[in-house]
Amino acid sequence: LMVMTLAACSPAASAGSGGGCAGPAITSVTPDPVSAGQTLTVEGEGFLDGCADGSWVHEGEIVEGETSSPQRSVTLVWVQDGERTHLGTADAREDGVILAEVTVPATATPGVAQVEFGTRAEPVEVQVG
Repeated sequence: LMVMTLAACSPAASAGSGGGCAGPAITSVTPDPVSAGQTLTVEGEGFLDGCADGSWVHEGEIVEGETSSPQRSVTLVWVQDGERTHLGTADAREDGVILAEVTVPATATPGVAQVEFGTRAEPVEVQVG
């Protein structure tokens, strides 16, 4: 009896994901709504390069899987009415969690804006009051 288990990351997932190949995601933006000039806290997870598949046994030998490392200098961008404003950069911790406190641009106007954290996480909408 031979049992074979295969696990792999898709190229898109391994291009910047971690733990179980989940991609990066913004998990919270507070406060919401915000005002121009207010401090905004943005948190995310999964900001890792590599897939961190772990290890497995192949023909009686332990084979090490791909490792992961925290992403560095992840860019935070404010987007409103087609205008993009660079808010800063942040480094992820070893576990892929990233946290940044930034200032809402003085040019922010009432309505909907988006916050982007890196290029692989989906943007999150925030309300400007």
